[in-house]
Amino acid sequence: MILSISDFLKVPYLIPNQNESTSWLASFIENEETKLLKQILGIAMYNAFIAGLPSYTYSATVATVINREYEYQNSIWKALTVTTGTTPVAGTDWELLSADDKWLLLKNGDTYEYGSITYEWVGLVTALRPAIYSLWLIENARKKTNSGVLKDKMPNTEILSPNYDIVRNWNEWCEYIDDDIENCFYGFMWVNLATYDTGNQWLLVFEEQEEINTVGI
Repeated sequence: MILSISDFLKVPYLIPNQNESTSWLASFIENEETKLLKQILGIAMYNAFIAGLPSYTYSATVATVINREYEYQNSIWKALTVTTGTTPVAGTDWELLSADDKWLLLKNGDTYEYGSITYEWVGLVTALRPAIYSLWLIENARKKTNSGVLKDKMPNTEILSPNYDIVRNWNEWCEYIDDDIENCFYGFMWVNLATYDTGNQWLLVFEEQEEINTVGI
């Protein structure tokens, strides 16, 4: 899972009252993230992507563990000693395993060129946030209990429809993914296809993400 509940602590993707449903929310994020990633990457590349990501991110305030792999500035490093606050640099404390790792660039974003023009891919972390938030708004519009589904109805209070935010955030995800070349996932993958998929299978499994409108909700 590349997103966590900590990715939804600030506006515009703030999910309130997380302490009331931490386990449910974490499970929801993981399930929806997995579905979306499999749609745009395909099963084989999704599995390779998850397997290629280090389990830990370097933190200047947390002691390292010997032989553990860490993510730092789109590269993968192995800790050779126990240190705290020692920035990864090849030497006695760190071994560089993969510089500008392709899976981290896919996750965190990178620039790419097409037709002598430089474009930007924002990365899966940034792209997934609005999608997960939109799906959570849909889920949260209904409260499920053992007795059925409840809809909020409070006296002297007007409950505003979440439809606008659902549509806006979902369509933001669609724009990030797109099926064009400029500043999107598809363009990044098209330019770097040989790096990620030597067999060109990705083009056969990629699922375009369809925009929605409030009428269709």
